[in-house]
Amino acid sequence: MMMQMNIKECIKRFGERGNEAILKELNQLHEKQALRPKKKEDMSYEKKEKSAQILYVLKREHDGSIKARGCADGRSQQEYTNKVDTSSPTCLWRQCC
Repeated sequence: MMMQMNIKECIKRFGERGNEAILKELNQLHEKQALRPKKKEDMSYEKKEKSAQILYVLKREHDGSIKARGCADGRSQQEYTNKVDTSSPTCLWRQCC
């Protein structure tokens, strides 16, 4: 069962290892230039309203390590974004082979 927690709760539950997992995931996004950081002060009200939050899921792997995965919370974008523009094509094994 998955539980949704904010970063503070994740760190409380998983300790420093949870914090390290989140930082590792953020570092990967930064290195691959998947996100461009912006200061809140430099954004208009409309841009702030349309920006998506990042949700993190932490889980303990079989070897005991902690894995963090970040994903965009697109619920706030449903009002003004076309579904076709936001789809992420996924190749299912049976369809590709």
